[in-house]
Amino acid sequence: MPGHIFRGIYAILLVCFCLSQVNQALRCYECLDCVDETCTCEKMIEVDAKTSFCVLVRENLVNSVQFEIRHMPRNETNYYQSDPYFISVKEIISYNASIDQWLSQANVIEYACQTDGCNRPDLLKELPSNGLSLNLPLSWLNENLRRKSGQQTSSCQHCPPEPICSRTQYQVDPKVCEVKQCEDVCIVDQLIENISGTQYCYELYCLATPIRTPQIYLRGNYYINKRTFEIIETDIICRGSNCSRLEIFKEIEEKLEKNYDNIKAFLPSNRATCLSTSLIVILLLIISEHFIIL
Repeated sequence: MPGHIFRGIYAILLVCFCLSQVNQALRCYECLDCVDETCTCEKMIEVDAKTSFCVLVRENLVNSVQFEIRHMPRNETNYYQSDPYFISVKEIISYNASIDQWLSQANVIEYACQTDGCNRPDLLKELPSNGLSLNLPLSWLNENLRRKSGQQTSSCQHCPPEPICSRTQYQVDPKVCEVKQCEDVCIVDQLIENISGTQYCYELYCLATPIRTPQIYLRGNYYINKRTFEIIETDIICRGSNCSRLEIFKEIEEKLEKNYDNIKAFLPSNRATCLSTSLIVILLLIISEHFIIL
């Protein structure tokens, strides 16, 4: 009988313990005035663990690099982060005509986490300057984004200026768009919004501009625990013959090359979780129960 009573008490304690873990405050380092990756930061703030992350940010500017150590509210973006541990990047793949090469450049690299003090200042130097080195096969880039010799225009879907959003990916109402022969560049954008539900927003139009550099801007998250990469936003400037087809986003997702070698410092090691801590509690309770029965 004492053993059954003890097990009941244990179950109640375990539930209460896990609930307290979920509802506890999150303590993050917070220093917004870092001048380089050797930044020291002793200030810590408490935020709601259910609605915030701790983050480290590296932003590569034209002539400088900026660093931030701070917290980030979940609602800071229009995309619900499905796991609190991730590397977020904003990168550009662009064609440099002067050297006839495609170049990959990381603009922003961000590490997000959700345990006390996980955005330690010493980890700033571990944020890779080249992000995840996102890239695509050269043959695919040349075929889809560059205009072929002798080709004067590109067939481009031209839609209303505001985003067209729906719950269906790779689809817009053909009645609201027209195919236009574009002399300059086609703009082809996809944004995946995921707050109350997932919706896919597209902008497709022909743009008259002297800037005709083909490029792809990508924003995405690598979820550390799930080991998956999700593209959130894709913005394309292209001059290929049929580069404004919506299937191009699926092709990018399937062909995208990534490099995870430089983020090993952020991969999981011995993070404490409710489950692992609960196992310790279980062991202690079993030992205590054994002595009570004796």
